[in-house]
Amino acid sequence: RPELPLLGLRFATPKPVSQTVWGGLSGETYPDRYEGGVAGRHEEVPGVPNYLVPQECGNRMGVRWITVSDALGRGLKFSAVDTPFESSVLPYSARELDEAMHREELANPHYTWVRIMACQMGVGGDDSWGAPVQRQFWLDAHVDRKLAFTIEKK
Repeated sequence: RPELPLLGLRFATPKPVSQTVWGGLSGETYPDRYEGGVAGRHEEVPGVPNYLVPQECGNRMGVRWITVSDALGRGLKFSAVDTPFESSVLPYSARELDEAMHREELANPHYTWVRIMACQMGVGGDDSWGAPVQRQFWLDAHVDRKLAFTIEKK
C-alpha cells in the first residue's frame, strides 16, 4: 500500500462558516510541528495565512471537540468518542489551494471545507520549505487506524 497523506473525512458546508471554536492544541499543529501548541479552548474565523503561495494549512491536533457556526451561532459540533482527532476548517479546498500560485487567484469563498481526521502526515521543511517530511512523520498505510466522533446540531 502507498503511504497516506491523511486519513479522515472531508466535506463542504453549504455556506461559509463565520466562527470555529475547538478544544485542543492552539495554532497550526502537525505531527512534526506541534510543540508550540497550547492545550485549551480556542476560536478563530476560518481563513488562510498570507503565504506568498497558497498551500496546505490550518491543521489542529489533539482536538476533543470542534464547532463550526454561522454568524447567528447555528452550526455543527464534532466530538471525539475515544481518541482526539485532527481537524482543519478552511474557506478553500486542498485542490483550490494547490492550484493557486498567488492569493489573488483564490475566489471569494462560497462554502467552508471541514476535515475531521484520524491523522495527517507532517509538513517537512526542516532546513528549507522544499525539504521532504522526515520518515518518522509519514503515515504507514499498513497500520490500522480508527476515527470515531459524534456530530450534533448546534
